[in-house]
Amino acid sequence: MKRSVFQLIVFLCICLLPTIAEAQQDVSLTFRFVTKNTKEGYDHVSKLIVYSDDEQIGESTEKLQSKPNSVTVKTPKGKHKIKAILYALYNGTWEPRTIANEYSFDFEYSKTGNWEVNNTISLTFDIEQTMVHIKEKVPVVADDED
Repeated sequence: MKRSVFQLIVFLCICLLPTIAEAQQDVSLTFRFVTKNTKEGYDHVSKLIVYSDDEQIGESTEKLQSKPNSVTVKTPKGKHKIKAILYALYNGTWEPRTIANEYSFDFEYSKTGNWEVNNTISLTFDIEQTMVHIKEKVPVVADDED
């Protein structure tokens, strides 16, 4: 009986080891975001799209921009350029909220750094102040590439 239990434990460890090792090589990034000072009639349906090294790794649900929202993504540990861009549904088309698209400022977060631990990043897109307020639970040292 003891031998059977031992064999079962060894078998489970061998089966679960790749999953455990893979999970330890990723970090979770949670983005919490909201848009402040939205003018009446301009509360667009929005979503945040997150990229790692210019590859999309996730997107939030769609909500009015004035409603708090969040998205959690995984990226491998190590040096990466993480970018999160707020998109608005405008005339039936999703477009990034950037100066290039005639918005008052770029509604985005971008940082290249060494991502080693799970992190929560809070973004407040403030239309009145035309800026993004950023709060990181674990500060990430940015590289000079941005």
